[in-house]
Amino acid sequence: MKPNGPSRAPLIAFLLILSAIGYLVLRMMAPYVLALFLGGTMAALAQPLFRAARRAKLGPRLSAGVVTVGILVLGITPAALFSVQAVHQAASFGQDLAEREDLTLEGLWRYVERVPRVQQFVGDQEALRSQLIGAARRSAGLLSGALGRLAKGIPEFLLQLALTVVALYFFLVDGKGFVDWLLARSALHPDVRKRLLDSLHGTAIATVWASLAAAAAQSLVVFLGFLILGAPTPFLAGGASFILAWIPMVGTAPITLSGVAYFYLQGELGRMIGMLATALIAGLSDNVVRPLVLGGGEGMHPFVALLSILGGIEVFGIFGVFLGPIVVALFISLFDIWPALAQRAGVDVHR
Repeated sequence: MKPNGPSRAPLIAFLLILSAIGYLVLRMMAPYVLALFLGGTMAALAQPLFRAARRAKLGPRLSAGVVTVGILVLGITPAALFSVQAVHQAASFGQDLAEREDLTLEGLWRYVERVPRVQQFVGDQEALRSQLIGAARRSAGLLSGALGRLAKGIPEFLLQLALTVVALYFFLVDGKGFVDWLLARSALHPDVRKRLLDSLHGTAIATVWASLAAAAAQSLVVFLGFLILGAPTPFLAGGASFILAWIPMVGTAPITLSGVAYFYLQGELGRMIGMLATALIAGLSDNVVRPLVLGGGEGMHPFVALLSILGGIEVFGIFGVFLGPIVVALFISLFDIWPALAQRAGVDVHR
């Protein structure tokens, strides 16, 4: 008896071989997926600069090189210098605290004696001394472990950073061709491919740009507020504000409120009011900058954005603050496309 159709054995064998080799490739590429993802994201964000260089009659490779060097010089290098200055200020502030005479055991005990409830909770001076020594030992252990992990992670971080820069360059040069090649070999309908790409540029990238601009604006406001009012560690405050500004419903409030508390303890009422004004301006800047960048488009719900950032940090580390929202925005876009795709396949999703 002749078979009704061609044998599927060659196809099954091919798929098995493809799956096995694909698994090996993924295993080899897994340590560098974050660098590739980050480089691709930066390339997508830098597309306006790349197109501007192309309009200036520069070749694709030269345009990509100019944009990559520009991002290194104007973006990564200042951020690194800012971070170094922030760490230096934090160390200096800690040293200043250690040298203050009122932060000795006797000085702290005088503060405790002024508040009977605190004294009742702490106990006598010897108990306070034991608690402080125990806290110092635990803090030293945690700090030592953190510094050890940081030192071990520096070579890996530098490698990932170098791969990110290389990925940025090649995604600028060949990114569009790679995406077209990948989508052409997928089973997606051309209309679905177009909607997916439009969603990537219109939703995911816009969300990151809006969050990036809002975080930069809030960080600048807090930095200038600390600098003008004379609060300690303005660079550290600005850097921490840039990170916290990505977290919805939290924002820069912990930083500015710490500045308010500092001036309150110093008895500086005028500067305390100035820091409150800084907190207000930083909060308002988010509500102004984000809609301007989105251009009237719909942003991500604050609670969804919060979960995407927390989940992104869990998966990608510190870079998850903006990679997380990209992944969630893509998922939402795919979910929006699903009804049209199902209807084209004859599936009624409204039953």
